[in-house]
Amino acid sequence: MNIGKYLKRLSELNDFKSEAKLKRTDLSVSLQQSSSDQSTQTTVPSLTSKPKVVLWPDDYEITKRIDKTIMDLIIVDMPPYTLMEGEAFRRLNLCDPQGVRKYRLKSEKYFRTSLMPKTYERIRSKVQDLMAQSKWASATTDIWTNAYKTCSLLSFTAHFIINYKRFKVILGACVLEQDHYIEQKFTDTVNE
Repeated sequence: MNIGKYLKRLSELNDFKSEAKLKRTDLSVSLQQSSSDQSTQTTVPSLTSKPKVVLWPDDYEITKRIDKTIMDLIIVDMPPYTLMEGEAFRRLNLCDPQGVRKYRLKSEKYFRTSLMPKTYERIRSKVQDLMAQSKWASATTDIWTNAYKTCSLLSFTAHFIINYKRFKVILGACVLEQDHYIEQKFTDTVNE
């Protein structure tokens, strides 16, 4: 046998013995720890059940930031509130995609009735400041029916440019109870 091959095999054998000894040592240490830590026997349900996840409370700082981020998404990109009810949105893990979800998803009602009123005045003053900076603005109106076809909606949107950046802001929106009130609702919305 060649001396090089002999030394290589001897090295591999020594490595194998060292690894086996290390595994035996680790196993005996873990067995000693587990026997001293546990006073009861492990059961099958405890092995198969998921650990209970403690969700962040609503007043937790990270929860507030996530809520604000979702509200900003609604205000800036103007998707319908029903976005939160969608399957893809519910699958989002808004803090750590690889970790356990600790954020409790809120309903569209929470954003519509609780967070939106709190945000309205703050955003309104920002929009007024932006509009004051623009030299000109154009306006569009739109009428559409909501997803459940329970009512028609009228919106009044301003479009303007500041420093080569395009802005669009909804200045008003209202529900149209009957079609022949469109002209009056439009006038009220513009005046508001």
